[in-house]
Amino acid sequence: MEKKGFTKTADTRIMVKSKYAALCKRNLPSWAGEADLNTKDEDVLKKLALDFYQKYNHLTYLLVYVLLYLWFLGLEHVTKPVYYMHCTLDDMVPFMPVFVVPYLLWFAYVGGTVAFFAIVSKADYYRLLHFIYWGFGICLFLYMLFPNAQHLRPHALGHDIFSNIVRIIYRDDTPTNVAPSIHVVLSIGTHIALSQYARLRRNWAVYYGSFVMMVTICLSTVFIKQHSVMDGLLGALLAFILYVFVYRHDRIPAMGELGRGVIREINP
Repeated sequence: MEKKGFTKTADTRIMVKSKYAALCKRNLPSWAGEADLNTKDEDVLKKLALDFYQKYNHLTYLLVYVLLYLWFLGLEHVTKPVYYMHCTLDDMVPFMPVFVVPYLLWFAYVGGTVAFFAIVSKADYYRLLHFIYWGFGICLFLYMLFPNAQHLRPHALGHDIFSNIVRIIYRDDTPTNVAPSIHVVLSIGTHIALSQYARLRRNWAVYYGSFVMMVTICLSTVFIKQHSVMDGLLGALLAFILYVFVYRHDRIPAMGELGRGVIREINP
């Protein structure tokens, strides 16, 4: 009987507390509940924003490209050429406007590969961007140190669609700052990045498809007379040097330690 009475008393107390809480809630001003909901919403939004930043903060590294591109645009307007790129092979290479297609596909090839690695592999994403930024930056520095240009563009163009596109490129892109060729450097770097990615290394369709794209883009620079053969060779040489330092750094002790430290920070 005592136990039963005790239970009844406890239940009564719980009911009283519940009624008191409901009465207090009823007497609160209307904005109090709204403020509580707003606070919760803000907390959720902050958490979502923090999660988004932690997941995608590596994309902020793309801002470096914006700075490099602005540097390039500045040079396009101030460069006064001292060196003109030309060799005997240039006179043997015909003008083929259809190669403007792979020349423009360069943007999708490089940009698409960067986007792919940004999603699937941060380590490969950073390696590729290191290659691109060092390659782009060294080219710009060489343009300042050795102001160069070329006089290979044909004086007369056809009226087919490919020639019209080439005409637009000639109008918007000056024939200065050509050696080394940025198109060649970054095309080779993009192919290296894809061929070094573990999940694609044995995918022959991707490997050979990328290889053909790289070679076609490099050839397009001379077939539409945007670059001298010398520009392409210098670009290939620079790409090889960057490949050793960015992707084969273990062969150089100091760079090996630096590279391993960077990868550990990316993938702790």
